[in-house]
Amino acid sequence: MSVFLDDQTLGAAIKKLLRAPRLRCAVAFWGNGAVASLFGEGGLPADAEIICDLTMGGTNPAEVRALGAPRNNRLKHLPGLHAKVYISQSGLIVSSANASNNGIGFVDQPKLREAGTLHEPGSEAYQAATKWFGAIWKQAHPVDDAALIQAEESWRRKAPPPRAVSPVAGSLLDLVLAEPERFRGVGFAFTTSNSSTDQRNEAADAVV
Repeated sequence: MSVFLDDQTLGAAIKKLLRAPRLRCAVAFWGNGAVASLFGEGGLPADAEIICDLTMGGTNPAEVRALGAPRNNRLKHLPGLHAKVYISQSGLIVSSANASNNGIGFVDQPKLREAGTLHEPGSEAYQAATKWFGAIWKQAHPVDDAALIQAEESWRRKAPPPRAVSPVAGSLLDLVLAEPERFRGVGFAFTTSNSSTDQRNEAADAVV
C-alpha cells in the first residue's frame, strides 16, 4: 500500500521514519540544525547510511561534520545527487523535501510546500528503492577532509546575492537575527568612535 503525503503530513512522516532501525537516506541537502533536530542528543544512529551532495551548495558543512565527517565511513557524497529518498524498517518515503527546516519543518513550520509518497516495507517500491540505494552507495565517495573543503567552498558560493529589502524596525543586528541567511559570508567590524578610510581599509584587509 502507498500513501500520498501532503505538506501537512510529510514532515511528521519523515521524522517517524527516521527513528526506525536500518536507516538509509539518499538526500541531497542537509540544512542548519538538521542532525540535532532530527536525531536528538543521541545523534545519528551508528548503523545509518547517508548519501548527500556536496557540490551544489545546499548542504551545510557544519551538518556534514555533525553526521560524523570525516570519520564516519557510513557517510558518503555523490556529485549531482538531487534525490530525497528516506528508507528504514518502517518504510520508504520518496519526496521533494530535503533534510532541512524549510523542507521538513523541525524547528517551525516548513516554508516550502512539499509532498511525497509513503510505501510499506516489503512493497515493490520499497524493494526497488533499497536496490537503487545499494547501487548508488557503491558509486558514492567517502566524505574525507578534501570533500569537507569542497562542501565549504560550495556553501560559500551558494550565498544569496544582495537584494533590496523593506525597512524594518530596530537595528542592523535585529535584521541579522531575523534573516541570518541573507548575511552568509558577510562580516562586520564594530568601533566605539569614528573611523578613518585607512582604518576601514585595514579592517577589510584583516578579514580577507
